[in-house]
Amino acid sequence: MDADEIAEIMTDVRSDIRLRATARHDTNARKAARFQCPVCFGRLYPRAPAQPGYRYYWSHLPGAACPLEIKRRLTPDQINARIFAGRQEGEAHRALVALLLGLAESDPSVSAGSVLKGEYEPPTPEMRTEFSFGRFPDVQFLLGDLKVILEAQLATITLHGINGRRAFYDRSGARLLWIMRNFDPSGPLRASIRDIIADQAGVLFSLDPEVEARCHREERLLLRAWKCTDDGDWSNSIVHISEAAAVAKQKAWADAFKERWVLAYRGRGFYDVEGPDPWAMFDEITERAGLAPPQFPHDDASPCLLDLVRTLISLEAGFVTGSRHLKLVSLANSFNVHGGHRAANLIRKALERWQPALLKIASVRHAFEHAKTMMEKNKEAPWGRNSPIGRIRDVLFPEWRLDNNEEVIPSSCGEPVRLC
Repeated sequence: MDADEIAEIMTDVRSDIRLRATARHDTNARKAARFQCPVCFGRLYPRAPAQPGYRYYWSHLPGAACPLEIKRRLTPDQINARIFAGRQEGEAHRALVALLLGLAESDPSVSAGSVLKGEYEPPTPEMRTEFSFGRFPDVQFLLGDLKVILEAQLATITLHGINGRRAFYDRSGARLLWIMRNFDPSGPLRASIRDIIADQAGVLFSLDPEVEARCHREERLLLRAWKCTDDGDWSNSIVHISEAAAVAKQKAWADAFKERWVLAYRGRGFYDVEGPDPWAMFDEITERAGLAPPQFPHDDASPCLLDLVRTLISLEAGFVTGSRHLKLVSLANSFNVHGGHRAANLIRKALERWQPALLKIASVRHAFEHAKTMMEKNKEAPWGRNSPIGRIRDVLFPEWRLDNNEEVIPSSCGEPVRLC
């Protein structure tokens, strides 16, 4: 992937490629993407140009020691210390925080006595990787049992700062909303603003004089929700804080994708009715898994991979998707067609996890015996964690953690695909 490809991706302000490339851990909001340097194999991320018209370029994450690096990079802590001195605050920032605080206190849907402003929380061991200085949530309060965090964002914030807050609050079950003042999408957008928009899946919340006046009239905390459409246009609406908190709940990509898959293919084959092209959906998975399409042409290795995706999603869902078969046992019996026999270990683990009763059926046991025979005959090793189907499993089922007792035999297909 070169600078031109990065620039094309970044034409969509909803793209979270920079956030994923710098994320340390998977969260509910996103899965970390690991782009590797071809020289030192360290992690890279797309660095935004300092001025409009300049190119994006690959840069090592802090701490890399690579001959391609032309100067020493600062660590996230050093960057935050220089920009924020431990805390980002100016007069405009304090005014916005005070406004949000007052509006939250006047809203009857906000639990009485729950509103807190900028309360310092020292770093705990669990928090330290994201907040080495501790945390200064600008405004926090409860909406019923839901904890809401409002971050007034007027100045530049680093990718590490965005990812750190998102990861921490996702894990703690709180809702994080980034709030700007008088946001106008018609002009050039700073890289940090684009990253915040991407962090909220194309939505940005803002306060302006019209919204503020309405807040005071109705004694409710309202925000203007700006949303970027597929065409790159912007729409906006005024929403209550409860609606904003609902919008801010990020749905994991894997869950959203599988919902679309089930809606399209439940109880029918891929081409039985007019609907989404299964190969387009397959390409979406491989892109997410970091598998370049030219390596997996649709007329070569992909047919069995598409069948395996169908089988895995169906086993988790508990019903057939993308096939004319009426019962799950039929999919379990046929996993080894088109060369899928090398995924026998993975399918067995999927059955143990979601449909253990099928393992007792003679035809299913015979399918596994046949897969073993085929691998022995062809002198093939099973596909493992670094194989294409192994990496597809990682992105489609992020909650399915393989422990030491469930480890799939390592792939014989060589090193993981390097993404740059």
